[in-house]
This record gives sequence, structure tokens and C-alpha cells, in this order.
Amino acid sequence: MKKIYIGWLSCLFAWSLSAQIENTLVWQNVPRTYLLYLPADYDPTQRYPVVVACHPGLSNSAQHAEAARWQVLGDTAGFISVYPNGMPSMPNSNTRLWNAYDQPSTVSDYDDAGFLNAMLDRLIQQYAVDTCRMYMSGFSNGAMMTYRMACDFTHRFAAVAPLSGGWGYGADGFCGDGNCDGDVAPGCTWKMAYLNCQPAEPLPVIFMKGSLEGNNLPTCRGTTDSLNRIFWSDFLNCGNSVTDTLQAAGETILRERFNDCAAHFEFYTVLGNGHQWHAPATPLFWNFFEHHNKCNDATATQEPERSNNLNVYPTTVDDEVLIRYDGQEDFTVTLLDLTGRTVFQGQNATRITVSAWQSGLYLLLFKTNRYREIRRIMVR
Repeated sequence: MKKIYIGWLSCLFAWSLSAQIENTLVWQNVPRTYLLYLPADYDPTQRYPVVVACHPGLSNSAQHAEAARWQVLGDTAGFISVYPNGMPSMPNSNTRLWNAYDQPSTVSDYDDAGFLNAMLDRLIQQYAVDTCRMYMSGFSNGAMMTYRMACDFTHRFAAVAPLSGGWGYGADGFCGDGNCDGDVAPGCTWKMAYLNCQPAEPLPVIFMKGSLEGNNLPTCRGTTDSLNRIFWSDFLNCGNSVTDTLQAAGETILRERFNDCAAHFEFYTVLGNGHQWHAPATPLFWNFFEHHNKCNDATATQEPERSNNLNVYPTTVDDEVLIRYDGQEDFTVTLLDLTGRTVFQGQNATRITVSAWQSGLYLLLFKTNRYREIRRIMVR
């Protein structure tokens, strides 16, 4: 189901809307919506980058489109902008939340990572998408969802750009405190029992926040600043960082760039600003994105190559999950529930019986000495 609106705003903003396409995708038997903007000169015979932009909590796709304005830049830079909607924060509400596995939550029953993955599949089917240049950004709760996708569906993205959000479990992001069962870990001021983050490969990341946010973004054993730095600099095996300042869109920004990383990592702090979408965020993020094409990156795997190596079926299962791997090396299979608890682990496992397991969503982590990949399993 699609509705197309074309309009112009001239009183408050000196920019025009390109075609706004409202799409509906049924996921988990629930209609899910997203706004899509094609660049003004869209040509279906070409291939275009895609930026997926996730709204903050208690907001929605239309409000985030008005704030971030990816579609405006997309008209001139030539990319497709997509604004998906989370689920209502309460019945009949137009304010929405993302399930980034922060439990408990009013939306914790919804598989938002699965919805966004299915949305990307549909975009590729319906539009001229360059699968080597798919990017994701998000603000606050949307930044948490951006990290969630970077953890679970790493191979889909060439780079990600979260703004003012993180996750709050474990000193290193890997449940390092051992409290991955929904309890508040030491140093946390609210429950954010995120599932372990297991990126399948190095992924370029640019992060931005306001200097006045302070500890308003609680994490375990430190601020969002330190956890983002610790996790990504460790995961990407970064060396020292270099700090300087820059001026952009009337703002002064403290920029920290990490050296010798497996993938590009930068950390920006907008001086004097609080928890908001900062004016320079969209152009700076795009400048970061356009330098990353995962098919030209020696550390990244092109999307079509993964399905040729690994086949996991069925993904919605009553009794057994079957695993077929075409490679020659040994592999390890680990299944995690949504609290991060390991429910199965085996070497070269090709058949996993799940008939006695509790119904729900599980993550299957497949590892070889070359790469890691995550698949989602729904046990009925």
C-alpha cells in the first residue's frame, strides 16, 4: 500500500520536498510503515546509495524527517532516504519507540531488527539500490537501534552514524559485568539489558553527541562517551586518537579520529549543545558515508557472497535448525536468547534440536577463523 505526496514548503524552510512515498510492510502480522524519498533526478537505470534514518524515542518518522532532512541533501548528493517507524509507545499513540533489546519495554515483543532487515530487502527489490552503499543513522533511541542493526546485520551496511545513544551493558559492551539477565549492572542508572553486540566484521562508525548531555545517557561503569570509545576502539583494534576542532553549520565541534583501526572510527562532540539533532550532523555524516563503499573495502564482505557460504534453515522453526556451510574450515555455532544467555554452543554443528526451547527470538552466531555472521531464529 503506497501513498504519494508532493508538496512545497516556502514559509519556514527554503527547501522543497522531493517525492514522499509512504510504504507499509506487514511484519509479525503487524503493518509497519516507513517514509521513502527518492532524489529529484532518480533514474531507475542507475544505482543509488540508501540512508536509513531512525527517529528518537517518543517521536516518529515524519518528525525525524523534518529535523534531520536527509531527503534534502539526498536531492543534490543523489541518495535515497528512508525513515522507518518504530512501534507506538502506547495504544493509539503516534509517538513511537524502537526495540533495541532494552528490557523491559512497551515494544519489547516486536522484532524491529527483523523488520528493518525485511524493509531493506524490499527496497532492493523495488528500487535501484546500490547494496554496496547502504548506510544507517539514528538519534537517541534511534541511535540504539542503529547500533542494534550494526551488531546483528553488520554485513548489510557500509557505515553507520549514531547520534546521542548507546547501550548500557557490560564495561566493554560484551556483558563484561556478567549481568546479562535483565538486572541493573553496577554503575547503571536504568535498565538497558542489551543483548551482546557481536558485529560480524569491522564496520566504519562515526558518533556524535552534545557536550551538555553529560551523564544523561547512562551506561555501565562510565558515560556514553567512554563506552562508545571503549567498545569500538577495542573491536576495531584502533591505536591512538588525534583530537582537533572544526566549525560546521555555526557550531564548534571537538573531533576525535582514531588511528590504525580495522575500519574508520570518529567521535564528535558538539560544544555547548544538549540532546538534539545537531545542525552539522547530516552533512558531516554524509561526508563520512560517501567515503565508504563496502564492496571496495578489503575488510568487508560483499552481501551476495555470504549466502553462498552459509545456509541456515528454517528460520521459523518448531523442532530442528539445519546448518550447511560450504567452506572447508571448522566453525562454531552459538545460539543466544534475548538476554544474551548462551543456550547452545557446538563445533561444526549441522543440526540443532530446539523443540524443548521456550518460544521466542534467538540469535545464531556463526564463527570461522575468517569471519562471523549472525542469523535470526524464531522458535514457535
